[in-house]
Amino acid sequence: MRYNGSVSFAWQPEPNYSNGIANARRDGDYIYVYVSSSVSKAWTSRYSTTLGANFSMIDYQEDSAKTDNRDYVGMNFTNRYKWTERLAVSLGWTGSYCNREYGNNEFSNFVMAGAEYAVSENTSATLRVGPQFKYVENYGTKTYPSAEFGLNHRLSDRFMLGTFVRYSNEAVNTYIPYNGASYYSNETWRFGVHSTLKLTHRVSLNCGVNLVASDYTRPSSISNSDTSNLTFNATAGIKLLLTNALALTAQYSYTNGSYSGYNYPMPSYNRNVFSFGMNYSF
Repeated sequence: MRYNGSVSFAWQPEPNYSNGIANARRDGDYIYVYVSSSVSKAWTSRYSTTLGANFSMIDYQEDSAKTDNRDYVGMNFTNRYKWTERLAVSLGWTGSYCNREYGNNEFSNFVMAGAEYAVSENTSATLRVGPQFKYVENYGTKTYPSAEFGLNHRLSDRFMLGTFVRYSNEAVNTYIPYNGASYYSNETWRFGVHSTLKLTHRVSLNCGVNLVASDYTRPSSISNSDTSNLTFNATAGIKLLLTNALALTAQYSYTNGSYSGYNYPMPSYNRNVFSFGMNYSF
């Protein structure tokens, strides 16, 4: 039997494009909290189960963005079977309740079949697909497809390259502030490539590319039309370890956002951001 637990806290201006909770565009600083806990039991040398629970929260600091403040409470249960030395298959359920400060609360149930495959000694791939049963307050339940794919490759002890693709119906930015309406559907594709290169045991470089495409449909008000957002982001940075726990960081980020279908002007934009920070790990 094995227990896993983690706690994360961040106060940051830049969206995290992979986790599916932050809005793709910049909405000022926000506080992000994530807490998770799980217990895994190996019943045989090949078969195991995992039961977990988690909580996450996003709290924007700008008044104009607080309409997208949300809390999530989730549970999950997974059955995993090691089919061969390289291949493991799984079948699991995840439930996620989204409590919005503004707009309609949501509850999604995912039933996902998955596979983990060791392509080589340094390359691994994961795939999970299945239906998403999404209940939206005052609207009802609809079924959508969902999928996640990840590929990680370690070229050497110092260089790592990874990519991910995620498709689901999210609860991000579904409230329309100017008339108090909501979008009941937010089908989103998230794609990313990231890499890390260790120059020395204290200095490392990182870079990444993210693409987020969201389609907002089924508005609660007939005065609103379907909309779509497309955000491209590229980053490059450096991390310097002062001690085993304390690090200095510097990063450059380029973002291009474009919007279509809105009832009010939403111009495309280009943004360049230079940021400096400090990380402490314990």
